[in-house]
Amino acid sequence: MRIYAPNSATLNALRDTGIELMMDVPNRDLQGLTDPSAARAWVRDNIQRYPNV
Repeated sequence: MRIYAPNSATLNALRDTGIELMMDVPNRDLQGLTDPSAARAWVRDNIQRYPNV
């Protein structure tokens, strides 16, 4: 499955389903992710917050 931006409802629904997911970074967020601390925060908030997805 592919989603084009983080969506908490979708990510929560996919927990423990075994469905593989590819998630894009929205264009509006790309430039800010050149800063390593901002990139880590984005991953923390949008990836790590949803274990087993």
